[in-house]
Amino acid sequence: MSGEYTVGVQGWFSCAWHAMMARPNVVLRGLAVMLLFALVSLGLGMLPGGAYIGYIVQFMVGQVLQAGWYLFCLRLVREEEVSPAVIFEPFKRFWQVWRVAIVVPLLTALGLLLFVIPGLYFWARFGMAIFAAVDRRLNVNEALEFSSRITEGNRLQILLLHLMIAAIGIVLVMPSVLEMNNLGMITLLAYVFIMTPLAGTAYAAAYDSLVETKAAEEEE
Repeated sequence: MSGEYTVGVQGWFSCAWHAMMARPNVVLRGLAVMLLFALVSLGLGMLPGGAYIGYIVQFMVGQVLQAGWYLFCLRLVREEEVSPAVIFEPFKRFWQVWRVAIVVPLLTALGLLLFVIPGLYFWARFGMAIFAAVDRRLNVNEALEFSSRITEGNRLQILLLHLMIAAIGIVLVMPSVLEMNNLGMITLLAYVFIMTPLAGTAYAAAYDSLVETKAAEEEE
């Protein structure tokens, strides 16, 4: 990641946009893999009893595929050579990656259900664990510890990033949910082809900048 991008929401979005615009064809090819999986999951849901099969596939395979998408986005941000095949790399460590992908949402959901604020705290503190798992090949405990270490001092910015991406996603999807015809189609396309890669690369930029910052602090 270029050093001109600072730690913070604005810098992360700037880095994400730069990464997308630098290699749009690569981004689209990676996005095509994710869309194909979504179509397959949708197709399974249309089969007799397929709703359960689709849920299981999404719960098991989808989590690891999403981790692969984050690895793909991270390599885009780092300006490394990357192809859609990268998305499937985490499947070589399926169970280790799956456990990391599941534990953070579970902690966040539990915290939100109980007292809300602990959930937001867990979201900010451990939200980078999945990147650590695929980037550094860490197990669950190691990934959670690494995320906790690199986010220290910047958790408010991480939380703001999470909330902004969630809010923009809701705004873009809502017209489609409300069946607002042409507007719904336009915003849904914007969500798929713009917001999805922008969110992935923004998270990747956040992770990469935090890793670099923490490394620099520890060298001093």
